[in-house]
Amino acid sequence: MNKIPALIICLLICLTVVDSLDAQRRRRARQKTDDTEKTSFAEKINYEIRLGNIAFGGGFALDLKPTVGYKLNKTLTLGGGFRLDYDFVNSFPNDFSFLSYGPLLLARAKVTSNIYVQGEYTFFNFDTPQPPKITENFFSFGAGYVQGGDNWKYSLEGMFVASDLARNFLGNSVEFWFVFSKNF
Repeated sequence: MNKIPALIICLLICLTVVDSLDAQRRRRARQKTDDTEKTSFAEKINYEIRLGNIAFGGGFALDLKPTVGYKLNKTLTLGGGFRLDYDFVNSFPNDFSFLSYGPLLLARAKVTSNIYVQGEYTFFNFDTPQPPKITENFFSFGAGYVQGGDNWKYSLEGMFVASDLARNFLGNSVEFWFVFSKNF
């Protein structure tokens, strides 16, 4: 009779161990499928709108850069976009309005989850008071700090313009941009 309670206890321990081992096997299998899930093409596309070089006083200036990038991996993004610069200069007795534009190529690498470095090559047409427009291709590089939620993020970015002619027309050596990004 003393053997029956010991047998029941042994059976309960065996059932508990087998069930525990089965649960661990299922958890490992679920972790493997989570790791191997593919990211869809739409999730690898990064959309951004940049507003920068905003100026008041003696006129008005605003630059806009919509871009689209493709995330090659978790760190590197390659893309392209378009840059549009509007300048209104209030100088007595004449007022001048300039609209400069051009396409650009970009490459970005994330240093951490919040800090990134970026390089851009811009093919730009500078508007001048007297025709023709001046075309200048120039390189810019800089860094940014990003914050925000899962899909939409915002950041502040500083870019150094490497061309003397472009710096003269743009009016500054370092450009500051407010960036609104989806799927960063």
